[in-house]
Amino acid sequence: MKTERVRDWMGAPLVGCPVDVEMADVARLLWDEGIRHAPLLRKNGRVAGVLSDIDVFSAGTLVDDGVWVERVAREPRELARPARAIVHPDDELALGLAALRDAGSDYALVLEADGTPVGILTEHDAVRAAARLLPEGFVGAVHRGVRGIDADTPVLDGLARMVDLGVRHLVVTRGPTIAGVVSVRDLMAADHDLAVGDVLPPGIVRTMPLRSSLRQVAAEMKRLRIGSMIAVDQGVPVSVVTRTDVLRALLFVFQADESTEPDGPKPT
Repeated sequence: MKTERVRDWMGAPLVGCPVDVEMADVARLLWDEGIRHAPLLRKNGRVAGVLSDIDVFSAGTLVDDGVWVERVAREPRELARPARAIVHPDDELALGLAALRDAGSDYALVLEADGTPVGILTEHDAVRAAARLLPEGFVGAVHRGVRGIDADTPVLDGLARMVDLGVRHLVVTRGPTIAGVVSVRDLMAADHDLAVGDVLPPGIVRTMPLRSSLRQVAAEMKRLRIGSMIAVDQGVPVSVVTRTDVLRALLFVFQADESTEPDGPKPT
């Protein structure tokens, strides 16, 4: 059986920015490419830090015509952070995903032995892998309890609730009805004068039966490029299943324990 490697699943080619990039250009890059992270690259090709969508869109908003509206005067290099997880392209995929889990990060920077960046391994890549590698009938444990928010809640209050709960997704309700799922990315890019319900992604609410095959769930997340689905039991929402849940299911199948560490270059 083929051993899956980080290089087989990481996002490549690497999408990065020069260190002197403008905030507006970073925001448009993240939005247009549909990515969460962009490394800042020095002239020698080394990584000066990584910009995340949360940090970028906390400083401003892109309005409909792509114009950057600044909320806080910040430079990209001020917002760039060191990667919490670093792996090597030839690490086993299980080790790379374990690095994400152990660092509490949704991505790992992929570096060659000489420090050259070659890609980013993300939770979306874990979803893509799970759609192919999870056993057909595997049903993972779903933690009960829906973290929700009313559609009329102001965007800033929604963001504050996400920070308090340490989550990237919340179920949005209008009375007894589920209106959808909102992500931190949706709120960060929104006009802060709006309500949460005003910025819900278009389309139907994506649900799954409580005892669904996680391989099928991952395939649906991959197909729609969404980060979560609502698990329902007899029509009642009981949990939000996220990319992180799919990643942990894949690690369980790989039998990667909590002490697993990648063999690639380490942060300094």
